Amino acid sequence: MTKELNDDGETQLQLDAAAENQLARIEDSSSDLKIELHGIQSRIDRAKDEAKGAQAEAKRLSSAGDIEKAKAEQKKLRDLRDTGNNLKVIKVTLNQRMGELSNE
Repeated sequence: MTKELNDDGETQLQLDAAAENQLARIEDSSSDLKIELHGIQSRIDRAKDEAKGAQAEAKRLSSAGDIEKAKAEQKKLRDLRDTGNNLKVIKVTLNQRMGELSNE
């Protein structure tokens, strides 16, 4: 960073080339992380919606006495919940990285 005097005699800080490059890299990384976070959130929302459908279908099949298909839907429900939980961990990690970038 360099200091310069502006027209009214006050000091003004300016970024040097290395700082500008670092800032550009941080902004690019931040933008990439925001895009990735949006995609992760979309996948979380989709898994939640699919889990609701699987839960309703498992209940319907169970009520109808089709135990084997109900068990298959319950397994699908567990898998979707696991997927959602894994995506939430990734989301937390990405949010932490965003925080680290904002501190750089």
